[in-house]
Amino acid sequence: MNLQELEQRQKAFFQNSKFDSLLLRNFDNWLDANFFYFSGIDSEDCFLLLKKGKKPVLLSSFLQSGNLQKFQHLKVLQFDSL
Repeated sequence: MNLQELEQRQKAFFQNSKFDSLLLRNFDNWLDANFFYFSGIDSEDCFLLLKKGKKPVLLSSFLQSGNLQKFQHLKVLQFDSL
């Protein structure tokens, strides 16, 4: 999956809904297929915030954030605890 596909998916979501933001979570006890569909990342202990017209934000645990910095299409922020 490439960056253009992800951007098209996000754009289509906002064009076809009345929402201007979407928050998804992906944890070991709650794996959300939509998380991967919109981010292209198969990672746990994360939140994904999509806002219409903005760069997606990935909120990840301190332990995961270093591994996720390589995803240039996301702004990666970290949290210290759940």
